Amino acid sequence: MATDEQNVEVKVFGSSGGKSTTCSMDTVRNFVKQLLDLEKEIDEKKQEIKQLVNDFSEEYSIPKKEISIARRMLKSDIDPDITSEIYANISDLVR
Repeated sequence: MATDEQNVEVKVFGSSGGKSTTCSMDTVRNFVKQLLDLEKEIDEKKQEIKQLVNDFSEEYSIPKKEISIARRMLKSDIDPDITSEIYANISDLVR
């Protein structure tokens, strides 16, 4: 891309206060590059997490589903004591 094209101002609609602003194409390109780089890093970290879970599951014979549920509970800040009590009181309904 030619330098002149990178310096072209791009009109951005819907910015703060509903007013439009402008920025250079070079600014847009830099933003998109940073975004793509971060997305690539995130994908790589997701693969590392997946491999870590697989290795742990295989080494300790813990089902991946159980690991997944435990991670969701942790992320959701669920109280395991309350959850266990509720489960103990309703588990007979599905048997």
